Amino acid sequence: MLRIRQRLNIRQFGKRRGFSLIIVLIVMVLGLSFMGAALKMTELSAGSARVAAAGNYKYNFLQSAVQEGIAALQEAMHNSVDPLRYYGYDANDPPAILGADDLLVNYTFPGGPSSNGVVVSRKYSRSQLGKLGIAGNGGTLEVKVIDMQYPPDSVSPGIDPHELKRLPPSITLSGSSTSSWPGSSAPESGGGITGEASNAGMYLIRASLTIEGKETLLDMSLIQANNAI
Repeated sequence: MLRIRQRLNIRQFGKRRGFSLIIVLIVMVLGLSFMGAALKMTELSAGSARVAAAGNYKYNFLQSAVQEGIAALQEAMHNSVDPLRYYGYDANDPPAILGADDLLVNYTFPGGPSSNGVVVSRKYSRSQLGKLGIAGNGGTLEVKVIDMQYPPDSVSPGIDPHELKRLPPSITLSGSSTSSWPGSSAPESGGGITGEASNAGMYLIRASLTIEGKETLLDMSLIQANNAI
């Protein structure tokens, strides 16, 4: 009888041991699953943080470039008798506007490229972008000054839809306010300048950073007057 009882106890212990191993394996699998999910969430959060940080670095870089364009415009207007205008704005038969580059001011900025209306055209290497916190194998920065005082009927009917989206709203300046040209999508806005509008212009400073074919734009519009009395 003693031997039989011992065998029964051994069998029962073996069953309990096998059951315990199964529970341990299940707990381990669940634990690994939770750990994997937690690591994945951490990875996604870190990736989102990196993307947000990169976007902030790029925005700050373009904001600095816009300020560089504003300073160049102010200096040009300080030394100009008449406000800067785009080529052909005062012609009896002005050329049709096919894109935003047709509205670049007819002025060559000192220190910039020979192209009219372009303040900066500068290339950046991968290492230079990296120091700025921006990812990419290389990029090109351009800062342009665009004249916003153009009649909308001078826009070519055959303009490319992509170029049409890049056009700034057409704005005209009156003695004490800014308002849109008839037919323009730009809303009217009060305030603006006082006195005659012949010594001031409405401009769009556009900074663009192109990296591996992808362009990021930052625009800022402003009224700028010269020193004419």
